[in-house]
Amino acid sequence: MISKAKHVMYVGPTAKWVGKFAKTELHPTIDTSPMLRSSLNKNAKGTEVIGLGSSFLHLGGTSGAATGAISVPASYIFIDELDFCKPEIVDMYESRLKHAATDEHDRKGVVAFFSTPTVDDYGINAKFKLSTQQYYDVHCSECSTWFTPDYFRDTFLGGYTDTLDHDGKPRKMIDLQPEDVAAEIYDVAGSHMRCPHCAENGVEHNIFEDLCDPTRRKWVAKNPKAITSGRQVFPWDLPRINTMPTIIGSMPSYTNNIANYYNFTIGIPYTDKNNSFMLAAFTCGNYSRWMTFREDNAGYGYCIGVDVGRTSNIVVGKKLGHQLHVVYLERFKSSKQLTLGERIVELAKAFSSRSIVIDAMPDFTTAQ
Repeated sequence: MISKAKHVMYVGPTAKWVGKFAKTELHPTIDTSPMLRSSLNKNAKGTEVIGLGSSFLHLGGTSGAATGAISVPASYIFIDELDFCKPEIVDMYESRLKHAATDEHDRKGVVAFFSTPTVDDYGINAKFKLSTQQYYDVHCSECSTWFTPDYFRDTFLGGYTDTLDHDGKPRKMIDLQPEDVAAEIYDVAGSHMRCPHCAENGVEHNIFEDLCDPTRRKWVAKNPKAITSGRQVFPWDLPRINTMPTIIGSMPSYTNNIANYYNFTIGIPYTDKNNSFMLAAFTCGNYSRWMTFREDNAGYGYCIGVDVGRTSNIVVGKKLGHQLHVVYLERFKSSKQLTLGERIVELAKAFSSRSIVIDAMPDFTTAQ
């Protein structure tokens, strides 16, 4: 990047988010590196542009003031926290690669996506499914089997996974709740990941030391024919830092939203009755923003407001006391496949809406 002039972009959810990252991460890294510090362009050391040699790192967000980087031709683009970025602005950033060199697959420049996953088939998870899908497998020192560690299948929690539920079936980690961990009735301190193949043969083998041994780890692609490289990183890929007791022990912090535990701590997409409803609504049209549907919003009494335009704004709310509690936001563009009127009818049925307010102009046919 320093020896040959390049324009590189680093993009995050918001301008404020990227600015904070520049101040707390990028600038300290440059200041502590003799090579980078000697190459720093003193006239381009800010929170929007950093010059290194003859190259420039442009910092931008998908909302906020620092979106000027959209106008800069780039060779490399790094999109961080994709699931929290505005999709239509991400597309605009990617368009800045059109002047970059092509690779053997005729793709312009290089674009890399990083993110905490949210829900299945959206954002980073959707892109990962189209990639090589590489996982950091481990080789069991007990049975010599290679496998991909799985939180739900391979976690052992004393007093829980080794006992039966009320129906006489083995308890599953997917059913573990924050209040269960907070009650301290299970052996969280002794929790660990075990080899599933050993477990099938009645052998309890803790794979902690195997996870720590780099000679017993390797990246394995589940979809090797894909042209896009993708890697999934789990917390136990850094086993001495993220031990299973600390992972499970953090669950009580997510009492109000268990999905955040699986997203931010485990690093997997998670869809349940609290967010699957809105995911279905989000993926069936041309929308740029969504809000998670919460179970405590369920029922009836919703009202829908629509601001009609080339891009229409739709708000769904529910009256709580003297206030309107907004539960869903959407920006919608009509198409031959789905008109605005049809979309409003879909949402009205989905939310059991009791009232809809639509402005008459500029297109009064929708209100009719």
